[in-house]
Amino acid sequence: MGEAPDDLPRPPPSPFVARLRTEVESAREWEQKPSVASWLATPSPRRPPAESVTRGVRFASEPEVCLGQVRPPAPVISLRFKGSAAKPFKIDEVSADITVRDLKMLCESTCGLEPDMQRMLFKGRILQDQQTLQEASLPSGAAIFLVRGSSGSGAPVSPSVREEREREIEQERALHRREMEAAALLAGPPCLDCGVNPGRLQTDGLCSICFREQVVKENRLLKKRREEARKREREAAEREVQRQREEEERERISRQDASRCYFCNKKIGLTGFQCQCGYFFCAAHRYAEDHDCSFDHKAHGREILAKQSAQGLKD
Repeated sequence: MGEAPDDLPRPPPSPFVARLRTEVESAREWEQKPSVASWLATPSPRRPPAESVTRGVRFASEPEVCLGQVRPPAPVISLRFKGSAAKPFKIDEVSADITVRDLKMLCESTCGLEPDMQRMLFKGRILQDQQTLQEASLPSGAAIFLVRGSSGSGAPVSPSVREEREREIEQERALHRREMEAAALLAGPPCLDCGVNPGRLQTDGLCSICFREQVVKENRLLKKRREEARKREREAAEREVQRQREEEERERISRQDASRCYFCNKKIGLTGFQCQCGYFFCAAHRYAEDHDCSFDHKAHGREILAKQSAQGLKD
């Protein structure tokens, strides 16, 4: 096989390479003046550091990236604060590239303390003022303990400042005590039932807890009374129905012909037998099982036994 000819046409040069060569030549002519490539391009780890470069394009000490690529912005996080310096609060959308000092300045409007008077702790370590939030490894939603004291740099507090703090603390305690006394006066006398919580005029001198318990008890008692009233009404209605039934039965018995059997209508004269149900029957139908007696003989027998037992116990 024959060898390939050496005069084959070469591919056209890349526009990126041509542009880069032009930038390098311009930088050499300007004697270390930075070019557009030095702003956008980062150096390769194979290149020497910036101190050893005398002329040409100045590269930064970062990994090499392509032209036109922008460094990603710092993440935005939210932080929670709690502690003795102020009530718990939260700060949203804080950039992670700010310093702890800047974060203290943001908290000044909420906690009312100057940045030098704030001390921030995260997981038991004090955050220094010159640290950024990324360097301090603060994740989003982290809880920072904020106390009143020296700054994060650990500068000592002068005796005058300490005395002023103690005076402010004493004033705050006195103000809180006066507020509690005023609230107690406005609340009125203690509860008439428990004697612990303040009573109210709207609830007849009871506190809200005792008044609620009293309302629950009254509702239960009212419900029980209603159930008893309904039960009495049902019993009265049953007694009225029973009374009407008994009256009808007596009227039917009074209309019966005593000279004939109620079951077979046989003439019995004066030899008939009267059952507990009140009707007269012949000798063939004298027993209760023979004429379908409506009288409850079993209940009547139980009543007799109960009376005899009660009489025996008395004796």
